[in-house]
Amino acid sequence: MSHPVSIAARNTICPGCSACIDLQDLSILSPSSQPVDTRGRLFIGTEGSLSSSWIVCGSARIEGTVRGILRSEGAVVLATPQPCHIQLIAPSVVIDRNATIRLTGPLETESLVVRGRFSGRVTCRGTIHVARGGCLEADIFARSIIVEKGGLFRGGCQVISRREGEEPQEEPRRYPFFILRPSPSY
Repeated sequence: MSHPVSIAARNTICPGCSACIDLQDLSILSPSSQPVDTRGRLFIGTEGSLSSSWIVCGSARIEGTVRGILRSEGAVVLATPQPCHIQLIAPSVVIDRNATIRLTGPLETESLVVRGRFSGRVTCRGTIHVARGGCLEADIFARSIIVEKGGLFRGGCQVISRREGEEPQEEPRRYPFFILRPSPSY
């Protein structure tokens, strides 16, 4: 349920449950364990770390470390070389070019773009795109995967059904090593 609010508003009241909804951006530049529930932008700086059982935000850029369950209503950019002990749920996730991401929990998204290095488990209801120079080492469930020339995919892959809300029925097949390369253009 959504409702209009002023662009200058710092918070609002949910019309469905009367809960207070924070709309402010939040920057974490040092270690913190505060609960985060904002529809604003979350930024975790390189020296910052966040450890919280439930983290909710409008969008996020993570350059430091994070631990917990992160749910974003918008895009999440992961730009950290450190392990992220999180379960991540977001409509769009981008792994930055210089990032090395190792997620210990599952990633659920509609769109994943890998420009850096990413390892973990991924369920994507849309397309996974591994860009040139990107490396994806994961077991994936996805509608489709695109690997650009110079990109690398290593792991298990299962193409999921087009039916809305259907969950994969089995684990993806494991291969010792394979690289998907685009076919030559003529």
